[in-house]
Amino acid sequence: MRAARETSPPIIVGRLSVEWWMAVKHRRAATVSKETYVNQQRFGLPLRSFLRFSETAARRVGLTPQQYQGLLAHPRLPWT
Repeated sequence: MRAARETSPPIIVGRLSVEWWMAVKHRRAATVSKETYVNQQRFGLPLRSFLRFSETAARRVGLTPQQYQGLLAHPRLPWT
């Protein structure tokens, strides 16, 4: 595995570039524990199962998954 090397910041054009560069450096410095990965996996599997179920249910009644999500997101519908 190659060691992470420090790179020099890009040419700064404005404040947004500085904030972007700081975020990149922060992400590189952060480490994620095994527990975090396990928790993400435990959350992700039921979520994917639910999404698959809702896509199938939408197709059964003649909607695309995007149309179904649009109905769920609409604030004036009685079931939301």
